[in-house]
Amino acid sequence: MVVRKSNVNDIPAIMQIVNHAKQQMHKNGIDQWQDGYPNEATILQDIQLNCSYVVQQDQTIVGTVCLMISDEVSYHHIENGRWLNQQSYLVIHRIAVMQRGVAGILLDEAIHLAVENDIYNIRVDTHEDNIAMRRFLSKNGFQECGVIYLENHSKRITYQKILE
Repeated sequence: MVVRKSNVNDIPAIMQIVNHAKQQMHKNGIDQWQDGYPNEATILQDIQLNCSYVVQQDQTIVGTVCLMISDEVSYHHIENGRWLNQQSYLVIHRIAVMQRGVAGILLDEAIHLAVENDIYNIRVDTHEDNIAMRRFLSKNGFQECGVIYLENHSKRITYQKILE
């Protein structure tokens, strides 16, 4: 499997993975990504911002993620906890996969990108009912930090991992 930057030609395959994730979340009663987000415009913006990545197995895209080195505005106010530190961080957004093991490959890419840019913190948020993602994060050394609210007022549980 190969991780690479996404391009506009990848949008249909990325949307297929995202739509599959939306269906799985709906089936599991998770009210995440059920309002039309993320959509093609979101993915195109990620590609234009140079932060969209895919995992490709042979000629098939099997995972997608947005990895941003930026200050996430919705992370400025955190409730019921606190961030582990206030240092620069990489943010993981819009991770979706089609098979087991791919999320770990995308996490490895996030770690590589962070360290390559001299950043030793990764932050991510997810819906409180997204137990699979929460387990994945905990299993991979992320610590739960508190609660944030997105622009649309949706509640999210935050996690942070300090890299060594």
